[in-house]
Amino acid sequence: MRNTSLLVMTVAVVLSLTACNKWNDADEYTYPVFSDDGVGVAVVHLTYKERKEISTYKKKDFHLQVLMKENLNSNKPSALTPVLDGTVKDLFYMRSNGYLVLGRSTNWLGSVAGGETGTIHYEKIDMDGTITPIIGGTYPIALSCDGGQSYTSLQYPIRVVPSPNGQVLALFESTNTCTERVETVSFLNADDLSLLDGPFDVPNDGPDTTTGFGISFPPVAMGWTVEGAFAVAHWGQGPSFEEYWATLFRPAFAPQTDVTVGLSCLEPATTSSDINASAQWVSVDEDNGTIAISTTSPNGPMGLGPASTAGQMFGCAP
Repeated sequence: MRNTSLLVMTVAVVLSLTACNKWNDADEYTYPVFSDDGVGVAVVHLTYKERKEISTYKKKDFHLQVLMKENLNSNKPSALTPVLDGTVKDLFYMRSNGYLVLGRSTNWLGSVAGGETGTIHYEKIDMDGTITPIIGGTYPIALSCDGGQSYTSLQYPIRVVPSPNGQVLALFESTNTCTERVETVSFLNADDLSLLDGPFDVPNDGPDTTTGFGISFPPVAMGWTVEGAFAVAHWGQGPSFEEYWATLFRPAFAPQTDVTVGLSCLEPATTSSDINASAQWVSVDEDNGTIAISTTSPNGPMGLGPASTAGQMFGCAP
């Protein structure tokens, strides 16, 4: 009898471990943003594999599809793009100028555990779903300076942010080594993606070695101002805990350095985010894709949403 009970328990444990190790299909709707004029909404439908590991889930093999609608009713948006590889990094819906910008990345080249490189793509999507590449490729996304014992995540190897009126695209690029970080800003014509100006060098202090945890890079913050400048700053570098020393970039003008900008001024980065000019928040039901509009943040008192992490509307001027 004892042996039978032991066998039953052993089988139960094996079945439990087998279930935990199985990768299952899953999906969710995420990253809702208003259009720049506050009239429409875009969201992302993510599909992936997931596996439960004790109290958390691991996810891999991400694919996404951009959905869009040109009104604010609760209906689920319609598919705009085909299914694409990767997960979402950025989504901007510049309805007034007739396009969206999608930033997407692979799951670290498909690795469950992670890796040092990944593919990142930024694309312009017309209102009929036509996709035009802006920039993309394989980039370092983690850096080790101790022979692989530890890694520092690299925040933005590339990023594309449309101007508030949608006519210009700011292209940010960053290259990191264990001794320096080189960052640049260029400006593209949003209509034909031709180069308007740049690249301009972004002043920065490089890696920080004083933390006691190896090499680290102060996180970068960026966004457009209401005055038409693209601001780039770094956390921990400013006259106070609430302010940055930012560099302002404009096409056809020399950069302005050491401009004091409030921490909350660079989020959201442009006029398309999860909060509109009427202080309304957009959210999406992650299970069925229906849209909800409210006057309070659906992501908690700090407004920790996918786009406007500071929980405020665009429009802070330096």
